Amino acid sequence: GSGVEVDTYLYAISTPTFTAGMVAALLSYTVVPRMVQHANFPQQQNRFIVSLLALVLSIGFIMFLLSPLLSYVQNQLIPQNSLIQQQSNFLQLLLIGWSIAATQIILAALCAVLTGLNNPIIATALNLGPYFGMLVFMLTFRTSGTEQLAYGLLAGTGSSLLIAFFALKRRILKHWSQAAWANVRELVIRSPYTIVAMSCFSIYVVVDSFWATRAGDGVLASLGYSQRITIALGNLAIAGPSALLVPKFSALVAKGIRSDFDTMLKRTLVTTLLIGGTLAVGLFAGATQLIELLFVRGEFDQNNAVSVVNVLKNCLPGMVFSLLSVMCLRVLFCFKDSEKPAALLGVFWVMTYFLLSWYLLNLSGKGLAIAYSLTWILYFFGAFFILLHKRKTLIE
Repeated sequence: GSGVEVDTYLYAISTPTFTAGMVAALLSYTVVPRMVQHANFPQQQNRFIVSLLALVLSIGFIMFLLSPLLSYVQNQLIPQNSLIQQQSNFLQLLLIGWSIAATQIILAALCAVLTGLNNPIIATALNLGPYFGMLVFMLTFRTSGTEQLAYGLLAGTGSSLLIAFFALKRRILKHWSQAAWANVRELVIRSPYTIVAMSCFSIYVVVDSFWATRAGDGVLASLGYSQRITIALGNLAIAGPSALLVPKFSALVAKGIRSDFDTMLKRTLVTTLLIGGTLAVGLFAGATQLIELLFVRGEFDQNNAVSVVNVLKNCLPGMVFSLLSVMCLRVLFCFKDSEKPAALLGVFWVMTYFLLSWYLLNLSGKGLAIAYSLTWILYFFGAFFILLHKRKTLIE
């Protein structure tokens, strides 16, 4: 359904998911290039791997220890009159959420290492583990509440983590004594800017959990369903082009030829716009049929479907411009010293979405969806402007 039970689950995992997502994005943007740079020096790679693993294990352990305090803070941020606090499994879900985040951070580090070792298929497949875990628990414990989703997510993530560790065991176990802070110090020092820059791709769940719980029961659930559809389909549409084009942009930036760079940038953005626009038009036309096919069963009735459809349609412009923004940001990171301007963009996204959500709160879920789309539109033009400024460093 899309009622208070789903609201409770989404609220409980929102902040932990955001935290893990930011760290995962940081690792994706920094660990993979570091592994590739040392491709011809396996001993240096091994020292970096065990040092990185020691770092993320420490972070995960501290997060696990602090989970009661973090859960308490989350609990205090929710309105006192919200029905979420009346759910019997609410506090349980809060604690599970932070355990999930700790596990996801460790898994993200190992997946980044595997990608850097030219094992992208294994790394990508491991990201499916959490979803298989959720499916298994949903089918096995049908009479339980939404905590089954959280336990399934935790079990699936843990299973993927064990597989990743097994795949890297020879590099980890034989070199564990070589772990040293110096091997990951540069990564940590530069991480704040990158984390802030990447926050725009995951912090929406925190902003949603703050304002949607004030917009009415079921609003957070409707946003959650809609955003998961647009983000999943959008990522699927540009994952391939992004993986192929970013190395080419890096090579063009290294050569410093502006004309070739401009030509590829125009083609990339036009192609992304065509793909995203076609996908958005198709989703807008078939939104009702898609939602009914995917969700209408059990507790999810026709009224729930109408609510999700209305939110989904207003999220579609945001989907298109988020795809354009992803491409701009990936190209921007091909230039040196792009962390600070990218971080400013991240702060801009957070402030804009928060303020627009506040301003449009009276429109309930539709208002938050409009705020989401407007934020991505403004963010894209900001990212594009910074990218044009960076291209001036290239040779005519």
